[in-house]
Amino acid sequence: MRVLSTIALVTLLGASAVLYGQTQSPLWTRCTANDAATKIAGCTALIQSGQLQGALLALAYNDRGFGYVQNKQYDLGLQDYNLALQLSPNFVMAYENRAVLYSDTGQYDLEIQDLSQVLRIEPNGSDVGAVYTYRGNAYSSNGQYSQAVADYSQALSLQPNDPSLLNDRCYNNAIVGQLQPALADCNQSLVLRPNDVDTLDSRCFAYLKLNNADAAIADCNAALAINPKMASSLYSRGLAERIKGDTADSNADIAAAKAIQSNIDSQYAKMGVPIPTP
Repeated sequence: MRVLSTIALVTLLGASAVLYGQTQSPLWTRCTANDAATKIAGCTALIQSGQLQGALLALAYNDRGFGYVQNKQYDLGLQDYNLALQLSPNFVMAYENRAVLYSDTGQYDLEIQDLSQVLRIEPNGSDVGAVYTYRGNAYSSNGQYSQAVADYSQALSLQPNDPSLLNDRCYNNAIVGQLQPALADCNQSLVLRPNDVDTLDSRCFAYLKLNNADAAIADCNAALAINPKMASSLYSRGLAERIKGDTADSNADIAAAKAIQSNIDSQYAKMGVPIPTP
C-alpha cells in the first residue's frame, strides 16, 4: 500500500496546487516534499492560512498525515487522515494512506475496512489490482486465509504472471488445505522467478502439509542455501524430518528456528500444523 499511496499523493497534490493558484505554489511545493519535516511545516502553513476549504483542505490534511506517518507519529497522522475524510468522505487517497497506517500498526481489521472502502468508491480504478493485493496481505496477516486467496485471485486476474502474487496465493492456499492449487501456483512462480527463496519456502510448506517429506526437505534445503537464517524453512524442514523419523536433525532444526523466532510453533499451529511433541 505504501508505494500506491505515495504515487497517488504526488500526482493528486501536484494537480491541486495548480487549482489553488500560483500565489500558493511555494507552500504546496513544501507540502508535497519528500522530506517529512518540510512536508509537515508546509502543510501546516497551508492549513493555518485559513484560505483552504473542502477538497483542498482535505488534501493538505492528508499530506500532513503522510508526513507524520513518515515520522512514525501515528496518532497525529491518524488525526489528520480522519479530518481529511470528514471533509471529503469519498477521498480515496486518504483511505489508502490511512490503510498504510493501520498496516504499520498491526490494525488489520481497520486496514481491511479502509481498503474495502477504496474498492467500493473506485471498483474499476487504475490501482485496483494493487488494492486487492494489499487487502489480501491484510487478510493473511489477520489470519483470514480464504479471504486472502480470494483477493490474490482478483489481483491475478489483472496481473496473471506476477510471481509474488502467485507465491502469496500458493502459501495461503497451502494454509487452508488447497494443496494441489498451492503447488501449481508455486511451480508457476518458480518458472517466472527461479530459485526465489520465499517461493521455495512456500512450496516446502505445501509439501509438508501433503506429508511429502522428501520434497519438503529438498525445497527447504534450497531455501536455506540462500538464506540460512530463514526460520520458517528451518521449522518446516524439522517437521519433515520428524515425519521421516530423523529425530536428532528434527530437534536441531526446530530449536534453531525457535532461536530465530520464538513463537514459530504457535504461528504454525494457527496455520493448521500441530506443535510437535518432544
